[in-house]
Formats: sequence, C-alpha cells, structure tokens
Amino acid sequence: MLRMKKVFLITSILFAGLLMQAQQNISDVHYINLQTYGSKPDSISNEHNYDYYSVRFKKATKLRNAGICLTSASVGFYISALIASGYNLNTTAVLFFSSVSTLIAGVPLWIVGGSKRKKNKKEMKQIKRNTNISFGITDNGVGLVFNF
Repeated sequence: MLRMKKVFLITSILFAGLLMQAQQNISDVHYINLQTYGSKPDSISNEHNYDYYSVRFKKATKLRNAGICLTSASVGFYISALIASGYNLNTTAVLFFSSVSTLIAGVPLWIVGGSKRKKNKKEMKQIKRNTNISFGITDNGVGLVFNF
C-alpha cells in the first residue's frame, strides 16, 4: 500500500510539472488571423490550381482505401478469432488483439480520407466551374480573356 502511494505521488508531481510547463509556454504560441490572408470558409484559394487539388484528391483516396483495407482485415481477424476460439487454439487472444488494433487504425483513416477526398473533389469542381471566357473593352481597345 505504501508503494502504491509513492507511485501515485510521483505520478502526480510529474503531471503537475508538465501542466505548469505547458502553461508557461503558452506565451510562445503565435495566432494566425485568417482574415488577413483573405480566406473564406467556402471559397477556393487563389494560390492553388486544379493540379494541386487533384494530387491531394489522389492522396486522400489512397488514405481512404488504406482505411477500408485495415477495417476489412479487422473483420477477417475477428472471424478468425471466433473460429479459433471454437477449437480452443492459443492464438485466439492474438487474433482478437489484431482485430481491435486494425479496427482502431482503419476507421479513422477511412473517415479522414473520405472527408479530405470529398473536400478536394468539391474544390476541383469549383475550379472547373470558374473557367470562363470574357469579352470586353479595355484601355487599349477590345479584349478577350480566357480564365482557367
């Protein structure tokens, strides 16, 4: 019992020290005002083109597919663990642990990849919609402008 109190006391002191250190470093944080950069929540950035979002879309698709594969592997491990438990094999615990581990890794990858993929696809469609041709009078005469 005395040993448990010492462990608890040491853990509490370390935790309190980390909290004080975190509060001490809060002054080092620099905040970014998004309005100074002209970004709006539902608008595309003028800095990026279609190719930029296309590459990000492909990466997000790979991330989502990796999540789907890991989640599917988790189901396979779980079914294998159920089968192994019926035969009283020693690998049951390892298979259950593998099932849970791959599920914990796969589901967030699937969700984040799907979300990023959806956002990049939306930006790509927005850029395609912004392609236009305009014809008008300029200081030098008549002008034709093709925006893409």
